[in-house]
Amino acid sequence: SSIDEVGVAAPVYDHRGDIVASVLIPAPRFRVSRERLQSLGEACSAAAHKVTTRLGGRLPENAEQSSLG
Repeated sequence: SSIDEVGVAAPVYDHRGDIVASVLIPAPRFRVSRERLQSLGEACSAAAHKVTTRLGGRLPENAEQSSLG
């Protein structure tokens, strides 16, 4: 990584609630405003949640609940 790059990541969970993968969205810093980074984070989290669901995964019991429902 570099100071010229930004990125967001979110975990993907399996049926035991263990992290088995992640979704990552990297981008060059000059193309991403703070507002855009926020929306990329939300999209990344939604994508990770969808992958978790399709894998039959679940969030661990101690994980924070997100606003994704």
